[in-house]
Amino acid sequence: MKRFLLFMAALLLVEATGIHAQETSGTEENPKELNDSIVVTANRTATPLRQIGSSVTVITSAEIKNSQAVMITDILRHVPGLDVVQSGGAGTLTSLFLRGANAHHTLVLLDGISLNDPSSPNNAADLSNLRTENISRIEILRGPQSVLYGPEAIGGVVQLFTKTGSANRQLSFSSETGSFNTLNFNTGLSGSHKILNYSLSASFLDTDGISAADKDDGATENDGYKNSQLSSRLDFDLSEALSLRLTGRYTDSESDIDKTFGILDDPNYVSDQKELQYGAHLIHNSLNSSWRHQLSLAVTDIERNTFDSYDVDHPSDSQSTFTTGERIAFSWQSSLQISRRNALTIGIETEHSEFSSDLFFRSFFGDFTDRLDGIHAWSRGIYIFDQAQIGEKLFLTAGARLDEHKQFGTTDTYRVTAAYLFESVNARIRGVIGTGYKAPSIFQLYHPSPFIGNPDLLPEKSRSWEIGAEHELVREFLTISVTYFDNDYKDLIQGTENLAEASSHGLEASLELSSHQFRTRLDYTYSRSEDKATGAELIRRPAQKLVLVTSYQPSQSLILNMTARYVSDRYDLDFRPFPATRVTLKSYTVVNLAASYALSQNLQLTGRIDNLFDEDYQEVLTYGNIPLSAHFGFRVSM
Repeated sequence: MKRFLLFMAALLLVEATGIHAQETSGTEENPKELNDSIVVTANRTATPLRQIGSSVTVITSAEIKNSQAVMITDILRHVPGLDVVQSGGAGTLTSLFLRGANAHHTLVLLDGISLNDPSSPNNAADLSNLRTENISRIEILRGPQSVLYGPEAIGGVVQLFTKTGSANRQLSFSSETGSFNTLNFNTGLSGSHKILNYSLSASFLDTDGISAADKDDGATENDGYKNSQLSSRLDFDLSEALSLRLTGRYTDSESDIDKTFGILDDPNYVSDQKELQYGAHLIHNSLNSSWRHQLSLAVTDIERNTFDSYDVDHPSDSQSTFTTGERIAFSWQSSLQISRRNALTIGIETEHSEFSSDLFFRSFFGDFTDRLDGIHAWSRGIYIFDQAQIGEKLFLTAGARLDEHKQFGTTDTYRVTAAYLFESVNARIRGVIGTGYKAPSIFQLYHPSPFIGNPDLLPEKSRSWEIGAEHELVREFLTISVTYFDNDYKDLIQGTENLAEASSHGLEASLELSSHQFRTRLDYTYSRSEDKATGAELIRRPAQKLVLVTSYQPSQSLILNMTARYVSDRYDLDFRPFPATRVTLKSYTVVNLAASYALSQNLQLTGRIDNLFDEDYQEVLTYGNIPLSAHFGFRVSM
């Protein structure tokens, strides 16, 4: 913590000596001031951020590029209220905890396509293989969002947007090499032709990695990782009123992994995963632009093969598991601008999921095999959502939803938000109250022994509220904001029953400085999450997080970027003894640096240093972290 504060103070002092504000205009791609930002995820329609009552963080294309982050999770680590927890190095299981909610309570979308894994035990999204290439924007929406997004948005929504093509055709190539024998390549092509705008990319990553199991526990073998990814977005302007958007992403990855107990290091424990997400959106706008319809198809298909063969250190511990999960979703949404101050949105959605598995386990207790073919579930929902403006300063929304599930019947949710502007002092206050729910996964409902499912499970539910305020102290230069949130969760699934209840509450505060040369943001999160039955804090959720993100451009050619992240102590469970015991994971501070220099209009040199001070820490007990490392490369565009 002390190192973090000293580093932050030094950086702000250096920047403050050269501060001078400049008149700028904001854009959706790179918003300069709060009022110019446009957010899509909060209301499922493009809405100015100043009119939104919910807590939203927008990460722009420029911020993604300047950070030089390779994986999406490296960007999300710096979002207030969001904790990223990874079981080792690149390619290992990665979970998101949003405001203390469970990892499976966050819905992750790619252009409206769910990335939550239908083949996982709880439908959680695992972002360990998702790269930043061809991503133009990320929106993080905190708080329950089930009214607009259904049964997986109990804690919030993270949505990624694929880059779009434009009239200027561009071909790009980038390459990077560095620590752990890492090789990283990416090529992209974007442009337009007649009625078509297109954006395509292909990337490949290969690294020897680090040991997934922490080397402090005796692990010696590095666990490698490979990732190949294709991404595309095609936009067709079929007529003045009709357009078609096609998006798709395919990922093929191979990860070496380790055990969680016993002899942790395992040299032949590997996981192969293939992920395919694609979607189609047919959009109709009336000629007077007051009525908009959208018909959507979204498909997620994930295939995972985990194999652990015999070795002398694990003579009675081997396995072979093969799982597949598929989700197909259809939706229709209609948005009507009733008047200049009122817009009404209604939508209908239906979703079908299917899960198959073929398992073999060998242990001290004997062998076990199990095969499960094509168990499935479906759900459908209808929602209504109204956006109203009263006068020039008050913006309200109210929405309700009714869902029906194959197994447990119907569930209803609601959400109400408000935002009020104090334009004379460049400030606003906002508030939200709402409910959410999380449907049990196919695995939890139907899987036979030894992972016994329970078809009588009910959905997990939440009720939440928040209130926040933002004030632009110096126009286009200094902004502060603060939000208090409170969440209650009930009927949480524990084992095979709806037994648990939990709560979380906390504070999110930020300070942002910006000018034409630099942007600095300091975010502080305090969050207290606890099991209501025992009063114990929930595992892997830190009580405090402090993040500094800054980008500085001293000249037209040079861009400097720094991130510093402090995470306080938090609890985890140690499963090596029986029964499992609670242990404390120590606090840590990680500082990353990145720089790019343009040699010409078409050629840019890049370099970054991760974990500058070589901090030793664990996000998950017994699993290691990325040590001090450096990477260098170049980007070419033409």
